[in-house]
Amino acid sequence: MDASESAKEAALRETKEETGVELTQDNQMWQIGAFTDPNRDPRQWIISVAHATFLYPFVTPIAGDDARSARWFTINRNKDGELEFLHPQAYVSLDDLAFDHKDIILTTFKRIKESLDVTPDILHVLGEEFLSTDALKVLKYFDEKFESYSTGNFVKIYVKNNPILMDTGRFGKKPKSPGRPKKILSFRK
Repeated sequence: MDASESAKEAALRETKEETGVELTQDNQMWQIGAFTDPNRDPRQWIISVAHATFLYPFVTPIAGDDARSARWFTINRNKDGELEFLHPQAYVSLDDLAFDHKDIILTTFKRIKESLDVTPDILHVLGEEFLSTDALKVLKYFDEKFESYSTGNFVKIYVKNNPILMDTGRFGKKPKSPGRPKKILSFRK
């Protein structure tokens, strides 16, 4: 962090420098918390102020100077419900992460889970409009309660009662498998 910038300004700058992605909307990034345990990094005393961001679809990040070996991982829950990260050339569990990065990831997931009933901003990763099935798939990563929802009940119960989501009244393309076309959802203006 430079002396002339706030923690969020530094996070926005670092995101651009390390991924080539410039975030344009304030709600695309939020602060997760400060991680200050004096023993969190054995090399020296370091304070981290972690932020999370939503990278909208079709954004192709370009690794910056000290992120050249960075890769995108698919988030998955294993049979025990624990998070794991999958990539064609790698598998990473939370226990494989350095220092207290496991705590940072778990805190991030907890914060997202706590926001789902009021402001499920995480759904911005799907774009301005998205299918109900895709929204449900994203929410299941963060809260197991969504496992019990059918797509129809998800729209009837969750979307109808959510202050920032709405049913557009339109449907996606007819699926190749049996079943009805899925509803198209969007964010309220």
